Amino acid sequence: MKKWECNVCGYIHDGEEPPETCPVCGADKSAFILISDDESSSEEKAQEQQQTETNTASSDDSAEENNAQTDFTTIKDKIDKAIIDHHLHPISVHIPNGVIPVAVFLLLAGSLFNNESLINAAYYNITFVFLFIPVVLYTGYVEWIYRYKKALTGIFKAKISSAAAVAIISAFLSLWKSFSPEAGGAFFILLHIVLLGAAGIAGHIGGKFIFKK
Repeated sequence: MKKWECNVCGYIHDGEEPPETCPVCGADKSAFILISDDESSSEEKAQEQQQTETNTASSDDSAEENNAQTDFTTIKDKIDKAIIDHHLHPISVHIPNGVIPVAVFLLLAGSLFNNESLINAAYYNITFVFLFIPVVLYTGYVEWIYRYKKALTGIFKAKISSAAAVAIISAFLSLWKSFSPEAGGAFFILLHIVLLGAAGIAGHIGGKFIFKK
């Protein structure tokens, strides 16, 4: 059985032919490369192994040469490298994704029981999300550039759109409440629920990339 790897997200497919589209990232058939063929002869496998080692060595040399040229000499380069090496995007995403449900719960409870303290607590949580979301967006941008090769399939567009929605809605809600302390009502609550949904969609898509499912 042949094994094919998506060179965008790393998904592995077993079959005689690669899938028409990657079930994880949506890349088309041309993004898949053959990484294993159990039906190949021993000689063919040895040749493939030798070619793979040659390509790997060549890639390593090229990477070292590129690193020698750019070798993270600027502060931005070093930050980007740390983001990729230490998986800072998945880590940072967990923060707003944990805070937003709490904010929505506090707002609903505060509105139901007419408790201004709970409503204010929801506001503080949303403001924290608004202030922290640039970290999430930047680390996500770096991952998209370096790990996913700027792919713009439908699923990447959906993730980018949902992340943008979280940023815009959290900013709007925070500023609205800041300039109008009496802000509330059905539309105010609805925006919080939409914010929660957008964060959930972004998190779900991110999980597909991590777990390759």
